[in-house]
Amino acid sequence: MNNRAYTLVELLAIVAILGIISLVSAPNILVMVDNNKKDEMLQDAVYLISKAKTKVASDRDFRNGSETTAKYFLKDLATTDEIDKDPDGGSYDRNNSYVLYSKSTGDYCVYLKGQKRSVARNDGALFSCAYEDQLYSRESVVKNSWHFWLKYFLKKID
Repeated sequence: MNNRAYTLVELLAIVAILGIISLVSAPNILVMVDNNKKDEMLQDAVYLISKAKTKVASDRDFRNGSETTAKYFLKDLATTDEIDKDPDGGSYDRNNSYVLYSKSTGDYCVYLKGQKRSVARNDGALFSCAYEDQLYSRESVVKNSWHFWLKYFLKKID
């Protein structure tokens, strides 16, 4: 008689091996997904800066005027067809996300607020906008936390 079936011990060993493989690989997969979300958010921030550069180039009043900075909000820079959903499935805050341009230094600084995270520069206790050269590092994407909301609340009081 030719038995070709697996024994219970062999099946349990296979299940145990698959469980160990999934335990080892799951954190790596989660990190990859999180990094992809950060990269997508950074691409949106770079896109906003390119839109702001176009706006600065076409804004003669600003270029010839005495103002030293210009602040362009997401709602004015991009339509909802261009940028709407953040990588976490929510929507960007179109009223509080902005690109700030300094005429004296020529620097562009972006602050892009999503549902769970933002593109920002961490200045210790508070977040501020991230400069263009910082948009190539995933460290510019920060989780929205209590000090972010404190800054947001204090800004609303002013």
